[in-house]
Amino acid sequence: MTQPPLSNEALKSLNAQLDRKVFELESLLKAGEVLQAELDVPVLCSLLIAMVRERVPVDQLALLLHDPIEGTLAVEAVEGL
Repeated sequence: MTQPPLSNEALKSLNAQLDRKVFELESLLKAGEVLQAELDVPVLCSLLIAMVRERVPVDQLALLLHDPIEGTLAVEAVEGL
């Protein structure tokens, strides 16, 4: 059983959804490539903060790292605080 063809509006909406998904996937790929290449933890954390800021509209952001030995969290990078 075949479905009826989609209207132009429906096609435009689906195309916009696909464009957003492609952008998200490209952003994740770029982030993965950048993060994989960085070994310095403070630099890596700063990169993560910058990448989050590109995607999430926030004024303040902090990145905490878990120390499994001490069982504590430590602030590693901040922005806007």
